[in-house]
Amino acid sequence: MVGNTQAGHLLIETANAHYSQRLLALTDLAEVPVRAEPHRTLNSCKGVIRCSDLKGLTKDEIVDGLRSQGVMDCFHITVKSDNNNTDRRKTNTFILTFNMNTASAHISVGYLRVKVDRYIPNPLGCFKYQKMAIVPDCVEMRQSAIAEKHAEENCKNAAKCINCSGPHGASSRECPVWLRE
Repeated sequence: MVGNTQAGHLLIETANAHYSQRLLALTDLAEVPVRAEPHRTLNSCKGVIRCSDLKGLTKDEIVDGLRSQGVMDCFHITVKSDNNNTDRRKTNTFILTFNMNTASAHISVGYLRVKVDRYIPNPLGCFKYQKMAIVPDCVEMRQSAIAEKHAEENCKNAAKCINCSGPHGASSRECPVWLRE
């Protein structure tokens, strides 16, 4: 399959790795010089695993140990520590990047068979107005979200979500608009 990108490049999808390798080796096409390279994001995917046996390992150790299963990057999820907002503690959750367009349902971590869940990133929102929108310039809202500033400014007004008018911040996981997005 062949398509064009917004930048004017050709995007070619092949049926197997052999054809991909042949395309990547091209230096000219009909005597026109060309440069072929794998797409930055379409040739990889992300998955989420939960495995407490990996908590003590570094990112490099995890990637090296799982490289044979297509893992090329790893991000360890951390959360704020209960006793201090500046300290973070490691969880048993990892976001793995695979060098294929679909992740396996399971991977092997040592002798363990670990389920790979689909990675769903947080929804994007307008940084200026905190509105859930994927538009370059959010002109609907002319006021900034006040919920996140309450704690630092000792504001007496109740928190109000700019997306649903609920009593929480715009990026709260309680917001029905955030959950829908």
